[in-house]
Amino acid sequence: MTTTTGSTRHMTLVVALVVGSCLTWSASAWAITRTMQVAGGGVLTGVETLSTAQCGPGKSGLDRITKLTSFSYSLDTVSQPNLVAIFHSVPDCDDNPTYTLPLRSGCVIKFDRELAPAITCGDVPGYVGPKYLVVGVSYAAPGPGSFVQYSTSASFGTTTSLSSSFSSNTSISVSLSHGVSIAGVLKGDVKVTGTVAASQTSTNSSSTTVSIENLFTTLLPGTPDAFSPINHDYDIIWLWLNPVMLFTVRLSPPSFPSAVTWNGYAYDLADQPGMDIWPIEVGYLNGHFGPLPPAHATVLSRSWAATQVYPPGHGPELTSEDFANILRSDPFTTAGYSVTPSLSANPVTTTDGRFTIAGVTNGSAQSFVYRQPAPGGSPLTQSFTNTYTTMSTLGRSSAYQDQVQFGVDVSLSGSFFAKFSSTLNISQTFTHTHEASSSVTSTGTLIDTLSITGPPCGSSTPPCSPVYTGPSEFDVYQDNIFGSFMFNPVR
Repeated sequence: MTTTTGSTRHMTLVVALVVGSCLTWSASAWAITRTMQVAGGGVLTGVETLSTAQCGPGKSGLDRITKLTSFSYSLDTVSQPNLVAIFHSVPDCDDNPTYTLPLRSGCVIKFDRELAPAITCGDVPGYVGPKYLVVGVSYAAPGPGSFVQYSTSASFGTTTSLSSSFSSNTSISVSLSHGVSIAGVLKGDVKVTGTVAASQTSTNSSSTTVSIENLFTTLLPGTPDAFSPINHDYDIIWLWLNPVMLFTVRLSPPSFPSAVTWNGYAYDLADQPGMDIWPIEVGYLNGHFGPLPPAHATVLSRSWAATQVYPPGHGPELTSEDFANILRSDPFTTAGYSVTPSLSANPVTTTDGRFTIAGVTNGSAQSFVYRQPAPGGSPLTQSFTNTYTTMSTLGRSSAYQDQVQFGVDVSLSGSFFAKFSSTLNISQTFTHTHEASSSVTSTGTLIDTLSITGPPCGSSTPPCSPVYTGPSEFDVYQDNIFGSFMFNPVR
């Protein structure tokens, strides 16, 4: 809709970036302020000057001319407000090109022949590199004679949501435009090829699930002390150290809601030509094992990312603050945490939804015995092959959050990052919500061997030395977020 002071005129649009034509402006020209509703929102205002002149050589009649300049827009800043648009009452006076008015946000306002302005905003793709992503937690089996062996048919991973990372006026959606494979990126370029060992799926409008296939059989030993079989310092947390998150940001004026599309994960080729998955014991993260040994310290320094841009005072290396956030992935690192089964859930699931009983057969699970043998005898060993259990409704509600800083490749620190950073709740920080997902704990994903061996007697004559007084039975649960198995004492 177009409104103006004075009579309504039907005029045809023509554009002049400079006033240098042969037209002669009438001495009787007068100026008014013209306002125009913009399709898509907002009001465009300009100073309108009216005059008359001959149309041009070989053409008869008097042309009524309108000049429009000194533009302003209610929802954004006009980058070049003094551009001049000229409108003629005689259609043959010019070829009537479309006029484009750029805005500071990167959007543009375009005019058609009827002077009906509309705003158009484009998409800007880019990516950022979180310092890490927790993709698995492996819980230590009780005692040095026990172990869990995951086969190459097993997978681990995580489902993450970013809905808590963005401001309330930002819409977030997921579109895996690069397919289900995990692609590689290098200095702003997204490679077409991806890794065959991992895949990703869109879980909902703000969540993505990464599933990582074991490339080799992994045997995870139990705790080192048979007489203190429960020690979560030996749990292992698996960190993806070169993740990249792909985004597309929709340009918009400052007063418009922002729109961000999450295009899934990739890995940074500046590190290595593949996903960098690193296991670290909880005891190193919480300091119980002392300073990091060189093998951990070198990898967790992430020196290959030193050229990326981080918040002031921060760099690519994992810090004690990061360690504290990583530890949130293992609930047993929280003081006072206990496994409390909800017997009304089917299958039995902890009241917080985190763990579901495993090895379910006809509605029940088989406990493992953990006791000393008779004097002179050998400890009892019990083993079986287990499959993942379909989690209960209570299990599907399990989630936890951590905060991860990210770096930005210098090649993307311009228009993409400027717009992207304005959508976040916390500068250069993601709030990852790790959610339960059946796609990680999928049917057919197997544990090859799960084995528990009790403590030795230590004597050929009664009594055993020392006498074991700890838990005598363990139930096996699965982690509904990461799909791994956890051993919990029954009594």
